[in-house]
Parts: sequence; structure tokens; C-alpha cells
Amino acid sequence: FGHPRDAVRAGVAYVPGDRNGEGLLGVRSILENLQIPSWGRYGALLNTGRARADATSVGQELRLVMPSLDAPVSALSGGNAQKVVLGKWLLRKPRVLLLDDPTKGVDVGAKGEFYKLLDDLRASGAAILLYSSDDDELIGLCNRVLVLHDGLVRAELAGDDLTRANLVGASLGTTRIEN
Repeated sequence: FGHPRDAVRAGVAYVPGDRNGEGLLGVRSILENLQIPSWGRYGALLNTGRARADATSVGQELRLVMPSLDAPVSALSGGNAQKVVLGKWLLRKPRVLLLDDPTKGVDVGAKGEFYKLLDDLRASGAAILLYSSDDDELIGLCNRVLVLHDGLVRAELAGDDLTRANLVGASLGTTRIEN
């Protein structure tokens, strides 16, 4: 892609690991943050009825706990802020979702909700590429894991090979498994 806009138009979405630094505009409202990838769809005015209805719908789908759509996104808990980062892409119905450590710093309850959303996206046909520092998350969510060590693929783990021991061994460079 020549520009991030091209990736968005092609249905590629990115959920960064640093939600506050890269995923959200903290001084802006929850509504505005949910609309960022879709600004062109709603015209010049952000607070149109359609945009508000879409944001309300995705907020309900995500079980977003918030004072109102007009509240600053910085007022949300970590888990709810991460839901906004994912929610803005759900409005675009992505074909490919790139996730960079998406549940880092998120409480256990919010993680479970997040995992359910990822399962629903996968069931709808979206491709999901996940980077995670959480072995349990990789084992629980992924069909296949590629482990890099010193910039090289050291292991491709799937099925019965996708275990914590193999993940750790491959991460340390002591195990090399290819399917």
C-alpha cells in the first residue's frame, strides 16, 4: 500500500499495542475516536445522526461502559479504551485485522469480551494477524503461530505443536519446529 488510506480502503485495520499513543486521540470524544477511519463516509460534519447511530450500535455490541459518546475518550478505563480502538475498525467491517498485543494492560473480564469479538470476526470471514507477548493468548486464539528469533522464523507451530513449551523454546532459539 502506498498510503495508510489505501490499506483502510482495502479493508485492512490495525489495532496498535500503544492505544493511547497510537490508537486514540485522547482529547477527542469517544464518538470522534470511533469515527476516525470513517470520516469520509459521514461528510464534513462528524456528529451526524448516522455517525451517532453507528457509534451507539458498536458501543452496545462491545458493551462499552461510558458516560456518553460525547465524553473524552481519556475518561475511559483501559479495557473500554481498547474497545474504542477495536470499535472504530468494526464500523469499517475489516477483511484483515492486524493486532499488536491488543490485550496488554486490559483486565481479565475485558480480555474475555475481546476474545469473543475476535472469534466473531474470524467466523465472519475476517483474517486476523496477531502479535502477542501472552503465550496463553496465542495458544487460545491462534490456529498457527510463527515464532521469530533474531529476525528469522524459528518455528511454525500449529495443532499439537502449539504448546507453551514449544513457544518458549522457539522464542529462546532452543527449539526449531516446522509443520
